[in-house]
Amino acid sequence: MSSENQVDLAVVGLGSVGLCTALAALEGGLSVAVIDPQSADDLAAGEFDGRDVAISSASLRWLESLGVIQGLSEQERSPIRGARVVDRLTDSSLDFAPAPGESSIGAFVPEHRLRELAFQALSGRRGVVEYLGAKPVAVERDARGARLTLDDDRCVEARLVAVADGRRSPLRALLGIGVRQHDYALRMLCCRVAHSRDHDGWTVQRFEAGGCVATLPLCAGHSSLALMLPWSEAQRLKALDDQAFTAWLGELLGDELGEIRLESRRFDVPLASHYAEHFHVERAVLLGDAAVGMLPITAHGLNLGLINARSLVAELLAARQQGEEFSDGQVLERVSRRAHATAWPLYRATNEICRLFRREDPLSRQARRLLFRVAGPLESLVGLNCEQDDPRQVPWLGVLRALPGHLWAQRKAC
Repeated sequence: MSSENQVDLAVVGLGSVGLCTALAALEGGLSVAVIDPQSADDLAAGEFDGRDVAISSASLRWLESLGVIQGLSEQERSPIRGARVVDRLTDSSLDFAPAPGESSIGAFVPEHRLRELAFQALSGRRGVVEYLGAKPVAVERDARGARLTLDDDRCVEARLVAVADGRRSPLRALLGIGVRQHDYALRMLCCRVAHSRDHDGWTVQRFEAGGCVATLPLCAGHSSLALMLPWSEAQRLKALDDQAFTAWLGELLGDELGEIRLESRRFDVPLASHYAEHFHVERAVLLGDAAVGMLPITAHGLNLGLINARSLVAELLAARQQGEEFSDGQVLERVSRRAHATAWPLYRATNEICRLFRREDPLSRQARRLLFRVAGPLESLVGLNCEQDDPRQVPWLGVLRALPGHLWAQRKAC
């Protein structure tokens, strides 16, 4: 395989994770090729797709360093002052506040705007070659690099390939990497609403009979709703006209938001989770949803992708500085090991929470009550986790190191 015209990194899939990976690699001095089946016009002008995503404070700081989110208006960047989890069945609740000295645990951002701004920051940059309107149909790998053949007969040669082409990931399949999947027969209905009562910047997630309702605070008087429902109930609600659906929301939420007015159409998304059998093979590494597909219960799907993208680029740059071949198997093994340690506990916990909170038998009720009691002393865990900035550290390990001193300070304050 020729090294002539070979880039350091080829990024396949220009969602938020792929775009930010490419930007960070460019900032570090690597040459980059980006590949996506969408055209430049489509990437530069996306439409709202129902997703207002929670981004942690540490990820926000990274995105700012990449020049991605400075273009967001004040209305498009909504601080998360805290998170409340409510279990209606057991009448239990838990609040997660920011870390000490912080005013928020992150912000809600329209995902399509994040992609637009990241593409604007990337497009036309020196060191990047764009292969848009095309997708890989074949891949060859050897000790010198990887060669991707696109469906328009162009070829891309790279020392390393970052696979970020989504949950179904055609390139992951071409690389022969399987996934473990869990289908919960759930759908998610998303929409935006205006309302008469203030939300105070707190996100509220309520576990109802058979499903979950999340109220995501946007700018004053506006929220995004994410309804995780059984398939049949989601289909019934989707068939309602706007007036009937708004009336149903009013009954569901009570007086929490006051008078409600629907501001967007309803978006219907199938829900399932998956975990790749491997996070890397020779000359290729999986990122974002190509590696791990999370249920939205813990709102960590995009954050997880951004954490692992940042970790990957930091490891590549550190390897180069130390004189290592950054696409070497040992380097990729370190990347994958850290990504697995970051993702696996959260993935398993999210799946088990979904299973537990869909059951209503007496034993499950007791388990739900116990979970809230056990989690009570760790309410600051979320805020601390959102502040972890070291890209070469497993985030929750840093939290565990910081937590004892923090809990002791809380005890003294009381």
